This record gives sequence, structure tokens and C-alpha cells, in this order.
Amino acid sequence: WLLTLPFCMVKDLGLLTGPATAAMSWILFGVYQIGYSIEDPFKKSLRLSILCDAIRHDVIGNESESAFYIEEDEEDEYSEIR
Repeated sequence: WLLTLPFCMVKDLGLLTGPATAAMSWILFGVYQIGYSIEDPFKKSLRLSILCDAIRHDVIGNESESAFYIEEDEEDEYSEIR
């Protein structure tokens, strides 16, 4: 889009086409960079998987002592009921 912009503006602006195109390019690339920065604000310096594992370990602790566990023999219990 920015490559064809000067051709569209030259009829109306004349010699101001170059500075107008530069200003428009600077604005559009600035908005693009802002969007890119918002997408990943911590630049992969915040390792969420490590943080989540630490929270899980603090909350659940040892799985044998926890009230939160998944029984592996659930299918056997359901088959006995049927």
C-alpha cells in the first residue's frame, strides 16, 4: 500500500508527496510496531510454564497427600456398577 501511495498523491500534492509519504509511512509502521509489542509485552522473558508449575506444586504438593487427584481405576469402578 505504501509503495503505491506516492503515485496517488503526486497529482494533488506535487513536491510535498515525498514528505507526506514519509510521514504516513512513519505513522503506519509505528502503529504496526505498537501492535507487535502489545502482542508479546514481556518479549518471552516471563516464563509462564515455570510459574504455573510452581503454583501447581504449592497448591497440590505431593499428589498422595492431596485431595485433588485423578483415579486411574475409574473405568473399573464404572464397569462394576453396570
